[in-house]
Order: sequence, then C-alpha cells, then structure tokens
Amino acid sequence: MQDVIEAAQTPQRAISAGAETFEVGKIPVASTDLINSLHLGATKIGGDFTAVIGLIEPGTIQTFEWQQPYAARIEFGFSGTDELGREYEQAGRFFVGANAVRFPEFVEKHKREVGL
Repeated sequence: MQDVIEAAQTPQRAISAGAETFEVGKIPVASTDLINSLHLGATKIGGDFTAVIGLIEPGTIQTFEWQQPYAARIEFGFSGTDELGREYEQAGRFFVGANAVRFPEFVEKHKREVGL
C-alpha cells in the first residue's frame, strides 16, 4: 500500500500552474492542498504518510482518500460547467487508479528484494 500511495503522491506541476502536459499517475499540484488532504481512514496524514502506514497491522483493511473537494475531478476528469459558470474539458489524471493497478507489480518487486 505504501508504494501505491507514494506513487500517487508523486507531484507534477499542474496545468493551472503553467505546465503544458501531464503524466498520468502523478498528482498535479499548483499548491500542496491536494497532497496534504490525504487521509488514511479517518486520520489526516497529508504528505507524511510513511510513519502512519508503518503502524498498520498485517491483515487490516484500510482505506485512503484525498479529501480536497476537487480531488475526484482531478482523478477522473471533468467536462462541463462548474457551479461558478466556468467551462471545463479536463482529462483525468488518474493519480490513484493508475497506481492502484500497479499493486501486483509492487508486491513482486518486494518479493524479489527479500529473495522470495
């Protein structure tokens, strides 16, 4: 799980901050608000997640989510008009999904590291 979160929390400059392209799977940031909105269960952990993840007991089911109001729009994209009347045609950045599907890859990597 740490690898998924770590990869999802890898920042890249947001289009709104002057970037001209984006890489799927990296979190776009104009500020640290989105990165710092990360919660593990009910606990806000923000950018300092490794210590908290280290306390999770094996076999425990945990959820993590980014709780900024615009987090889902960044993840999945948004096409249409927002509540302020602004028009958007924003592709999803899939900073969570693109890394969650890599979980088996991360497991295999760690198995190799410990000789399994």
